[in-house]
Amino acid sequence: MSAVGARLILPVISIEGRGFWIYKIIPDTIKNYILYKIIIYGSFLVGLGILVAIISLGMLKTSLFINIITIFSTFLINFVIVGTGIGLGAYFADFKIKNPEDLITGLPGLFYMLITFLFVGLLLVVEAGIVKDYYFTRLVKIKEFHIINYLPNFILISLVAFFLFFSSLFIGIKRLEKLEI
Repeated sequence: MSAVGARLILPVISIEGRGFWIYKIIPDTIKNYILYKIIIYGSFLVGLGILVAIISLGMLKTSLFINIITIFSTFLINFVIVGTGIGLGAYFADFKIKNPEDLITGLPGLFYMLITFLFVGLLLVVEAGIVKDYYFTRLVKIKEFHIINYLPNFILISLVAFFLFFSSLFIGIKRLEKLEI
């Protein structure tokens, strides 16, 4: 999904090209412009990710807990992919770019992929213990598995996701507002 985000979402601001000046002169704000991009591209990518997860879970016939944690994880990953893609795409916007691949294969693409890679790694580390304990209690049946015990893990990873999403958008919006065209 990060690769799909890099190809579709990261260059979405830059491909406006020299016509971006129109967005700077209309009475609408840059924040609304970014919000429209998030709604359009975010709903597509998040919906696609969740659809793939649901189809995979249906084929694997997993338990309800694994279904919930998978859909939760898929949502957060795609949420971060969309936010960082649009935010960093706005921050590194280059309206004179001839080929969007230059943005993807350059520093902006590397930075974007690094952030999303680290987030996915953190999410897997945080949730690995939860899934291990869940399967251990199902196999050994010595102790009960209570999801409430792992609420801090879910809160932590959600806070990191929201921080990455909004901080990326914030720096992108600030950069676009200052940009002279």
